[in-house]
Amino acid sequence: MNTEQAKNSESGQQNPGSGNNGNGNAGPVKDKLHIFINKIKFDENQGVKSSMLGGELADLVSVPRENAKITRKRDNKQFSIQDTVDIKMADHFEIIRNVVEAGYGG
Repeated sequence: MNTEQAKNSESGQQNPGSGNNGNGNAGPVKDKLHIFINKIKFDENQGVKSSMLGGELADLVSVPRENAKITRKRDNKQFSIQDTVDIKMADHFEIIRNVVEAGYGG
């Protein structure tokens, strides 16, 4: 045990990354809530919460809210930008532009 670990042990503090759950026993380390949108991983650092609006999900992948088509892959449920979405760990979503404007301007 190094000096820093000894100080933390005496004060009851947990050494980050040690796997110690604070009571001297090794315990599970809680993963950050994360989801996948269009196969790209997003977590709490990017703004993932346990409950989000469809529009917030679209914002994560820079799809304009007014054009977003949001589908949760596990049940193929579609959401509007105003819908509240209950987020589960490692949920997968597909978010595409509902309207793609293209054409020849010449």
